[in-house]
Amino acid sequence: MEDTSKNKRISELMELLGFVSVNKFSAYLEVDNSNLSKIISNKRSYDRIFASRLKNAVPVNVEYLLNGTGLVLELTDKDKTSISSMIKEILKQKGVDINLRMNSANESEVEEYRRIYNVINNPDKINIELLKEIAMTLDVAFCELVRKKNYEMVDISTLGHYKGRPALLKEKDKSVRLYNAAQMDKGLDVSKLKPTGSISIPGMGNVDGAIAIQSDTFYPTIRPGDTVIYRIMEDKGNIISGELYLVEMALSDERFLSIFRVYMEGDSYKLVSENPTYQPRYVRVEDITAIAIVKYSIRKHVMG
Repeated sequence: MEDTSKNKRISELMELLGFVSVNKFSAYLEVDNSNLSKIISNKRSYDRIFASRLKNAVPVNVEYLLNGTGLVLELTDKDKTSISSMIKEILKQKGVDINLRMNSANESEVEEYRRIYNVINNPDKINIELLKEIAMTLDVAFCELVRKKNYEMVDISTLGHYKGRPALLKEKDKSVRLYNAAQMDKGLDVSKLKPTGSISIPGMGNVDGAIAIQSDTFYPTIRPGDTVIYRIMEDKGNIISGELYLVEMALSDERFLSIFRVYMEGDSYKLVSENPTYQPRYVRVEDITAIAIVKYSIRKHVMG
């Protein structure tokens, strides 16, 4: 039986951010729409990896999603500084002279824009309730103010709406965080990892991370030292048979991560290496702690 109280927290997050459409909510979070719909309708639960993926898009409290503790949204100092800069850009795009508004004859308008002026100059004072008020003043979607992505300002007439309020921001070319292979004993859950850099590829699409490969299970197609960019599969039992995957397993109390071509055979995975040294192995789906499809591989051909 699914944990309906846990699933309800996703619905609460959706409502807090102002979404009425699951389709738009899944696009905003960059997660699979079908999977999110099943979670909201209590047909499927979710784990820490899924909760951490949401945190990549919005400053949600992962512990709240998992066990109901703490606030729904938690803003770090970095989040607040980013939001402050975003508010400046919105004012610039709208052609709003904040000093002129603070000297208006309308006392209510003066108060509203003094509030905005204060958070621009003192980001540490930003909180969720204050952002809701600022979103109303600026006539923008609250969800866009808190979204943790890299954006540029665009013409609002070209974009969709969330509960009637225009989305002002368009995502710039994406980059993905690069992680050190030595960290992967902690698994594919990037919330536990510290990035060592980033990689950007035009039209890269939705991905979760990049890592330099150490194993030789797929040599020579993917060699030790090659970098792969991956996307974590939210439903471990719903893979594309025959595709290339990063597979995370716990073997003899140690975490094991390597690349295989994966085939579904009943309730098991058949893991096939390209390196003939390794024989195919069979593992049960429930024995896999995480699985991520390999979207890109990158090789450095010249050293130095």
